[in-house]
Order: sequence, then C-alpha cells, then structure tokens
Amino acid sequence: MKKISLVIILIAALSLSAFVLASPLSNDTIANTASLCQCRVCTALLAGDCKGVRPPTEPIDWPVICNHNWVATTVDPTCHTRGFTIDTCTICDRTRGVISNPVFRLRCDFDGGTTCTRCGDDQTIADTHLIFYRRRNNQNTGYNTGDGYWGLVPDTIVDRLIRTFDAQFENIFDYFARPANNRPVIRYLLDVRGNAPPGWASSHQGNPVSAVGFNHIMSNPWDTCLMVHELVHNAQAYPGGIPGWIVEGVADYGRQLFGMYNANTGWRLPSFNAAQPFRTNPFGPSAAFLYWMTSDRGFDDTTLVRDLNYDIQHNGLNGSANIYAWFVARTGYTIDELWDQYGAANFVPPPPAGS
Repeated sequence: MKKISLVIILIAALSLSAFVLASPLSNDTIANTASLCQCRVCTALLAGDCKGVRPPTEPIDWPVICNHNWVATTVDPTCHTRGFTIDTCTICDRTRGVISNPVFRLRCDFDGGTTCTRCGDDQTIADTHLIFYRRRNNQNTGYNTGDGYWGLVPDTIVDRLIRTFDAQFENIFDYFARPANNRPVIRYLLDVRGNAPPGWASSHQGNPVSAVGFNHIMSNPWDTCLMVHELVHNAQAYPGGIPGWIVEGVADYGRQLFGMYNANTGWRLPSFNAAQPFRTNPFGPSAAFLYWMTSDRGFDDTTLVRDLNYDIQHNGLNGSANIYAWFVARTGYTIDELWDQYGAANFVPPPPAGS
C-alpha cells in the first residue's frame, strides 16, 4: 500500500514539474528575468514556435522573454550609405527595424573642386552626369527628397548601377550619341507603379531619363544592365518614324557590347528562331540579326550598326522603306534576303560583355 502511495506521489510530482517547466511565465516572472535577459535564441524561437514557454530541454534559468525597452537611434546618410533609424533594446542590446524611414545617400559635395569635402573621394562620371530621382503621382521630384523611393532599393543594387554608369557611360555615348561628344546629365528614375515595365527611356523638360521598374529590380537584383539598354536609347534620341525593331535592336546590341553583369542574370542574345521574325520581335531577336551582319559569319561589317545609327541621326534616314533601301546599298541584299541568310547560317551569338 505504501509503495502504491509513493508511486502516486511521484507521478503527481513529475506532472507538476512538467507543468511548471512548460507553462508560460507570469508577468511578474518576466519582469524579474528581464534584467538578466540575453535574448538567447532557442530552437523553439528559430522554428517560430516560441510563445514564452521554456522548453523542458532548456536550463531551468533560461530567460524566455525580454521585456524590451526599445530606443530609436537615427543615423544620418553619408556620401556612400543611406540614412536609417534603428531600434535598440537598452536591456539586452537586441536590435530591430534596421532600416525604417529610408533616406537615400547624399551626393558628394565638391564645392567647385574635384575632391568631395565630406568623404574625400575623387569626382567620378556618375558624380557629374547621374542623378537619382523618383516620380510620384506623375510629378517628378528631386534627387534627395528625404522620403525618396530609392531608399527602398538595397545598396548593392544602387552600387552596381553606379559602377556600370561610371565604366560605360562614355563608351555608350561615344558609340551611339549625336554628336559623339554629347555628355548630358542622366536622370535615373525609379518607377514604383505596380504595372511598370522593367525599364524605359524618355526625357523630361529636355533632360534624358532612364527608368527602372521597382518591382522588376527588386525581383531581379542583378539585372542592372537593363539600364545599359536604356542609356543607349538616351544616346540614340531618334526622331519618330524609325521601325521599332531598329530602335530596340540597336539598344540590345549596345547591351551586348557594354553590359557588365549580363552573365549574372543569364541574359544573352538568342539564336535564330523562325517563329520570332525580327519585325515583330524587337529586342533580342532583332539585335541578334544585326549582330550577325557585323560578325565574320555574316558580312564582317563591324561598323554596320554604328553607321546605321549615324545615318538615322545625321542624314535624315527615316521610315521603313528608306531604311530597307539602306541595307540593300550596304550589303547588296534586301532585308528579307538577309533574314533568310541569317537563318541558314545557324548563327549562335557569342556570350555578351560581362560574361
């Protein structure tokens, strides 16, 4: 009888112990442990299952919850880093909200010289010819607006855009601009519309604009070379009446030559596909067609695209009929005969720049 009583008592004690171990801590207990809390990460927390219950496998003195005392600290933007607000717990030093109310980085201040008075960096092409700005409700606002949407884009993406601009802006405008020494200031616009295309180019009050869709660049963070395509458009500045396959084909031809991160997104010019005729498939298919003409597999005419671009800009070349006549004069073949030759060549474009 005594043995049975002891067993019952033992079972009851174990049950009570398990209840204590697995029960949520009271507010008083939380407050008492808060000053000792180091916010240790337990397996339950990592699994997202932590509800203030100390797992039985953890030490008896394991601090489950910190009664956080959050204090906000604001870090001002610099020439190379964005500003942000960070919350830090004064009890356990844990942080949250690393970036809130984002403010984009400052422009370097050269004060008439070539060295920044704040960071000491030398002036670059991007410092003098690139401005980041945004469009809101169809209104264009300035570079550092405080609540500018560029502050939502990771620094790694912004840095790639700047590196590409610094390295290739002059090359692109040397190759495609009218005149070749034209060096305008480019506005990089972040298009936050839900239906924004990946990129587009235009002008605003006479200033060239290259836009990138916010949703696209956030989903494709390495596709910064789409802005090489848009910079070619800024350099082209074609009049109306130019066939779309020429406009977009020449721009993707430029990306083939001057892109820096094409391989990171798997971008490249496609091989011939009879189901993608150049007239109705601008961009890659028409660019590959033009590239074939310049290659040793085509006519080995390395300046064909550059000269076509020049004649459109300087010599009034306009309209499909006149442009098709230009190809006959240049190659001796009609545009459709060239397309047939291109298909028969089984041409595979080489990997693009940046591969």
